[in-house]
Amino acid sequence: MKNKKYKNNKLKLNFIILGTIILTTFFLATGYATLESVTLDVDGEVTAVPQSEIFISDITYNSNVGTNPENSNINQYYQTLMQSTIVLGNDNNSSITYTVTLYNNGDGPYTFKEVEYMQELYDNPNIVFELDGLKKWDVVLSKESVTCTITFHYLNNVPVDNNILNSYLNFRFMKGTVDDTNIITSNQKEIIYNADL
Repeated sequence: MKNKKYKNNKLKLNFIILGTIILTTFFLATGYATLESVTLDVDGEVTAVPQSEIFISDITYNSNVGTNPENSNINQYYQTLMQSTIVLGNDNNSSITYTVTLYNNGDGPYTFKEVEYMQELYDNPNIVFELDGLKKWDVVLSKESVTCTITFHYLNNVPVDNNILNSYLNFRFMKGTVDDTNIITSNQKEIIYNADL
């Protein structure tokens, strides 16, 4: 009798272990199937620039005219891309200025080309920006930084009903200098997040 009771308990224990394994396998398979069913479709072309090259290292508020700086915000900056929300005041001369610092962490020089944006990522054409301290063909040497200011204001200093600008601006650079013969100076593609040509 004792042996039969011992065998029954061992058999029950085996069934419990087997049931636990089956249930665990079921839940893992269900979780994996759920993850596999999630898809992400991305259209367009995005090229990332590693931080080992030129990148925005800092953006700070500088000054304003007739604008509340607490309403505007640099949402984020990464590599050579700056995302901001600018809210201007109602005055003709309303503006807000930020100081932008870029650092060249690469092994060679980089040459500034332009601040580029795509129309769909710049939602208010009545607010424009001006760059001071950095102009086309300026060179940033290896392990050096350059500081400039970017000022947002109304187009032709004429206030409009919509005083908010959401934008992505890309500080475009090319490797090398304009004197280098191996630089490609024409590129018809419009690529965001790309400091290289």
